[in-house]
Amino acid sequence: MQQAEAENRNLAKKEQELKRLVEAAEQQAVHVHQEAAELEADRAAFAEARRTAMADLHQREAELAAQQAQVAEAQQRWEEERSWQAAQDREGRSLLAMELQAARLELEATQSRLKGLAHSVPQAEAQLQELTQQGFF
Repeated sequence: MQQAEAENRNLAKKEQELKRLVEAAEQQAVHVHQEAAELEADRAAFAEARRTAMADLHQREAELAAQQAQVAEAQQRWEEERSWQAAQDREGRSLLAMELQAARLELEATQSRLKGLAHSVPQAEAQLQELTQQGFF
């Protein structure tokens, strides 16, 4: 009987130990489930933050591409304006050169006519004097 009582005490101790182990396992399971829920919440928050960051990145990339296109367009317009202005300058210089050449030719022609007139004035004076002496005036 003592042996049965000892076995009963031993079984009761083992039962108590098992209950304690089951409670510890249940507490551990609750703790693991809580940590899993927290990790899932963190994962969802990180996923949302990543999605938001990627959307922001794509928006900024689109804005950058638009700005780069505007810069390229402005640069092209500037180059075209510069090229047009250079062509206008060349054309203006060419017109000025032609006008200068025409003025030189006109000056030379005028000088030539003046020389001709300078030679004909003494002849005209001589003829006038001769006609005056002949009584025509």
